[in-house]
Amino acid sequence: MKPAPVLFLVLLLAACSPASSPAQATQSAAATGNAAASTQAEEAGFLLTRGNVDAFFNAQPLLAAAVEDDPSLDPAMDLSEEDAAAFAARLEASPALRGAIARAGLSTHDYARTSEQLLGALMAQGAMDAGLLQDLPEGISRRNVEFVRTHRAEIDARVQALRG
Repeated sequence: MKPAPVLFLVLLLAACSPASSPAQATQSAAATGNAAASTQAEEAGFLLTRGNVDAFFNAQPLLAAAVEDDPSLDPAMDLSEEDAAAFAARLEASPALRGAIARAGLSTHDYARTSEQLLGALMAQGAMDAGLLQDLPEGISRRNVEFVRTHRAEIDARVQALRG
């Protein structure tokens, strides 16, 4: 099995797993204030695209290699402590992480926003599919959830490829 590149990947895998509880994960993210950040992201026009999601997935093995070279690096977003701006600033401060993300074709800012938006949309869609939510929680971008719904098979395939 390949080394786990980031905590986010674990969260992403959990969001994609039928055994997870998307409603609990969605409620947890909302409780940390990330829901408000997600609303601001949508209002500011940050939307998931094939380009930024593909680049996000392309960054995972590059980040894993950086962490393997230096285990003190932590490219995961701390959902309980960081918003996308703080996460991006921390990634930007690390030359190894910043370089891995840049090689994948994203800025640290766009990587952080893609991480936040993708996780929120996956959790919300999973909870809705499971019948645990009727409406989207405040702060979750309807357009990003639609993107996830439309591209779910491709996203699942990328997640499975990362699992090895």
